[in-house]
Amino acid sequence: MTAPRAASQIENWADEADVVVVGFGAAGAAAAFEAATAGADVLVLERAGAAGGAAAMSDGFVYLGGGTPEQQSAGFEDSVENMKAFLVAACGPSPDEAKIDLYCERSLEHREWLVARGVRFLGTVVPTANGTSPIDGEGLMFTGGENAYPFDELARPAPRGHVVQGGKPGGAVLMQTLSAAAIDAGGRTSYDTRAEALVVDEANRVVGLVASRYG
Repeated sequence: MTAPRAASQIENWADEADVVVVGFGAAGAAAAFEAATAGADVLVLERAGAAGGAAAMSDGFVYLGGGTPEQQSAGFEDSVENMKAFLVAACGPSPDEAKIDLYCERSLEHREWLVARGVRFLGTVVPTANGTSPIDGEGLMFTGGENAYPFDELARPAPRGHVVQGGKPGGAVLMQTLSAAAIDAGGRTSYDTRAEALVVDEANRVVGLVASRYG
């Protein structure tokens, strides 16, 4: 985006919404769903011709832990503290521990939110998998080096890459599910629309944005 535009420069508005979401990837779809479910009029702008973003092109690993049902089904013990210990060690010399704490503490809730939207996971681990791309029947993967030295000595190894089930790539399935949930909740969409600049009032409060559709 370019520098913000002053609201006083805007002569008319093409649309109005309580919440405007820029980008219809996984984060945008989740935000649109939550806002629409809360009763807001939601407009989602997406520069591509459909929902998806980078998430749709991924293999669909969702990093979850702390003792998910899938981990338990596969025979792995995990806890919030164990997950924290690994991530603090794996995130380099200056980990954001407050962010890591929040991510780990809400991980089981994140899983429940996804499952409630229709995302499916599987509690299996395929020993012969190479860890790069899921194979049929694989539900969990070691995706962060949890079972590699030195992390396997700092925290109990547990697979936390939860593979989205229902087709390949899993990211496409994830996005089909999340974008449908956002639209079903009432979110409106404008595809082929690129956000160009925020619009701010005299108090520097964001009151809108400038976007272009089809150029």
